[in-house]
Amino acid sequence: MNREGQTPSRAAMAALWAAAIVIGIVVGLATSDAILGIIAGAPCVAIGVGLLRLWGGESTPRPRHP
Repeated sequence: MNREGQTPSRAAMAALWAAAIVIGIVVGLATSDAILGIIAGAPCVAIGVGLLRLWGGESTPRPRHP
């Protein structure tokens, strides 16, 4: 099965965002600092989106035509 050209499912993206928000809230509450919560949640989203794109075949270089 060729996965190239597929986009990540809405359920996977929703789970990714939910996990990042939960991690951010937990860290924010544990440290009593909202900035640290944001700093903890942002890499979760970045790494997750990168992995979903890699898994879906979206990170492969494609020729650009004008």
